[in-house]
Amino acid sequence: MNRFKKMLTISVLSMTVLSMTVVISPVSAAAATDGDIIMIQGKKAGAAVYYFKDGKYNPFPDENVYKTYFLLSNKKADWSKLKKITQAEFDTYNPGKNVVLKGGTNLVSFSDNPGTTYAVETNGVIRKISSATAATLYGANWSKMVVTETGYLRDNYTVGADMTADKYPAGTVVEYPAGSNNLFYYDGTKYRAFSNADLAITNGFNKAYIIPTSIAIVAGGTAITGVEAGLSALAIKTGTSTGPATGTGSGLTVALASDTPAAATYVRNSNNTAVVQSVAPFTKINFTASNDGDVVVTTVKLTRSGISADTDLQTVYLYDGTTRLAEHTSISNKVITFTNSAGLFTVPKGTTKSVMVKVDLAGGTSTVSGIVLGINAA
Repeated sequence: MNRFKKMLTISVLSMTVLSMTVVISPVSAAAATDGDIIMIQGKKAGAAVYYFKDGKYNPFPDENVYKTYFLLSNKKADWSKLKKITQAEFDTYNPGKNVVLKGGTNLVSFSDNPGTTYAVETNGVIRKISSATAATLYGANWSKMVVTETGYLRDNYTVGADMTADKYPAGTVVEYPAGSNNLFYYDGTKYRAFSNADLAITNGFNKAYIIPTSIAIVAGGTAITGVEAGLSALAIKTGTSTGPATGTGSGLTVALASDTPAAATYVRNSNNTAVVQSVAPFTKINFTASNDGDVVVTTVKLTRSGISADTDLQTVYLYDGTTRLAEHTSISNKVITFTNSAGLFTVPKGTTKSVMVKVDLAGGTSTVSGIVLGINAA
């Protein structure tokens, strides 16, 4: 018998919550205040983490993003600022937008186009950067600065003009000359000098992201002599979401359900022409509507990856409990689409609807060993 495994991933376009390893000591729940980093009390490691701002919870899509703001000297995420709030309190807030990578830290590529690299600037701007330009600005080992984000997260950013080799991305802290401890913050126009190196850390910049440079830096603008709130502020999604949803509600949050099925192995018959189990549960997704109105979801798109092909998926379904909500409209170029202009399903305001993705797996393919499905848009 030929066996193949299904592997699970979850990702979202307009609001994204991906698993992160969160390790903190148990503490009592406390009310969220503006600027807090929050999670829901009682959630286990891997639970969603949010930036609370203006009464909205803004999710960190993954640990790559989180670490550009909160990083320990050992390159692990710093969870010391995390505040736990009750589920009841969390439910009174509305969803915001994804937090994006901090400007001037990592370079980024996206999984659906790994050959293209971008520099990240303040306020969620990304700019394509060539390998030659990257080598000039960051040295021969520039590729070690690149983190890979899931393809749909590109829509969280605004794409600017290509990078040139004569200036760094806005938001970068550089050291010139290298080893001198003379630090400068590039605001997109001028290199503002820190009056002392410690002020860079005080203003939220991590030593791991300070760039030593041999490019001549001329100080300009006002020197940084104290704490400036704008320098340490977290950046929120600026790109335009393409995830279609209608209704009176202002937002929809999508997240992996805590009781999503574990990875499993399914078995083909001895002729390799059929799968023993049909309607196999792959993953469970929670859709949560904001408190100001119902949300009608008209389109859901899944992406396929792993060692597999589109033809390995015979039929893909969306289920609400035992009720079948939809069968796929199309499977093409690694994208599984469900669409219904009248609405695939409705999420009542202030509630969460759990939707299970189930699959009939096609027979006749012997090469598949792992199928990974994730949300492309919802």
